[in-house]
Amino acid sequence: MPLTADLLEDFGPLRDRWPEQYPYPLFPEPGGLLAWAVTDTGTHLCWLTVGPPASWPVVIWSRDDDYERFDRGVAAFLDEWLSGRLTSELLPADPDIAPWFDAAVDRDHIYLRLDEGPLPYPERLRILRETLGPTADRGSYEHQGSRQDHFVVTETGWQLTYETAYGHQLRVAFPPADSARARDAVRTALARMGCAVQSASPIHGTSSWA
Repeated sequence: MPLTADLLEDFGPLRDRWPEQYPYPLFPEPGGLLAWAVTDTGTHLCWLTVGPPASWPVVIWSRDDDYERFDRGVAAFLDEWLSGRLTSELLPADPDIAPWFDAAVDRDHIYLRLDEGPLPYPERLRILRETLGPTADRGSYEHQGSRQDHFVVTETGWQLTYETAYGHQLRVAFPPADSARARDAVRTALARMGCAVQSASPIHGTSSWA
């Protein structure tokens, strides 16, 4: 999360209406919460900016306005959480997915709408991940025959969502400098899957795969 994010600007008006839900000041107020990460469900991981910066505690702030405080620095917190030695009610563990932490970097986002191709979805997903691999899970969703699978290419940090939940499409997020490399790798994977690209739409950033 960019450290230029201003929690006071974003949440100050809500605190004015429901002060009981905001027990901590908000940076740049003295001793306020300064967010350094956010989860995929919108939970903020913050420093409590009290005392010397090297000893700032970590506070987890959920979207339900629940809080947990850990009196350790970010490096120790992440080391313990990622290794499973730290438990948190607000960061529940998924037994099927190892915890992860992705650095906040600028990414371009491309939506590729695909035709179905001859293979079933599980086989297409296997080929996609095998071609781009190695990959790591970032969660999946299935409802009434529709699927959505999230994963990351571990060597490059490219983030992908392959799905049929909103039509047959692939979403790819990558650093702008990787645009040509990501395009060629994804096109190779799609050719092996037997899926043709019907449209390529940039959603964020300047990269174009048209």
